[in-house]
Amino acid sequence: MAQPTPAPVTERRRTGQAVVELVVALFCILLLVTGLLQFTILAAADTETRTEATARASDDAAGGGLSSSFQPLRDWKRGADNLTMTRDDVAVAGSLADVRSTIAAKTAPGGDWGATTDALRGTEIRTLAEMEQSTAFGFVHARAEQSVEAIPSAAALFRLRSPVIGNDVWMVKVGNLY
Repeated sequence: MAQPTPAPVTERRRTGQAVVELVVALFCILLLVTGLLQFTILAAADTETRTEATARASDDAAGGGLSSSFQPLRDWKRGADNLTMTRDDVAVAGSLADVRSTIAAKTAPGGDWGATTDALRGTEIRTLAEMEQSTAFGFVHARAEQSVEAIPSAAALFRLRSPVIGNDVWMVKVGNLY
């Protein structure tokens, strides 16, 4: 029985080249997957901190008792019995914009705050309002931070340590107007 002839040296080198190319390709794929996974974790932390800061600012801006989910009632629609304040009546939802416009209509001439403040330009009242740091329509600031743990492969490959993600939110203060 004849034995197979050994492969030439050039063919054996090509086999080794394929292994090296496979290792390089796997390393590149590992880099991509690790980077994508770490980016996703950071993006999720950014969304969480932004949501938390917005909720804090919303609560503070509305006077502490109201949140962004607050929805005032506009009116009641009478039910089938045509009597007010009975079980079959249906609430008609309003909005904070309706509340604000109602307040503006009752407190500013023609409901136009812009014209009212423009008319006050250069007067002592306008100057005093601009000097106040916290006016009725001032700003409320909230900040939320979160430390994100780097996944081990990202820490090793990108020299990433535990980054801190933070978000600042500023909202217009509308408290004490309702």
